[in-house]
Amino acid sequence: MCRTPEWWTRFLDLLETHKTLIVTFMGFGGCIYIYRDFSAYLRQNLVTQAQTVEILRNMDARLSKLEHNSK
Repeated sequence: MCRTPEWWTRFLDLLETHKTLIVTFMGFGGCIYIYRDFSAYLRQNLVTQAQTVEILRNMDARLSKLEHNSK
């Protein structure tokens, strides 16, 4: 049979004793990643909405000008 290396056994013991702390830090890291990703998504969405509003305002101004000129 193969013997388990000493360092591997110590590593597994370390994981066992600190597993709640490790899981907590991984959870915080996941939350930070999701928050940053969602913030970037919202920022991009707001920029797109602002550009759309500007385009619609320009179109409305042009249509109003055309309607005013045709009367």
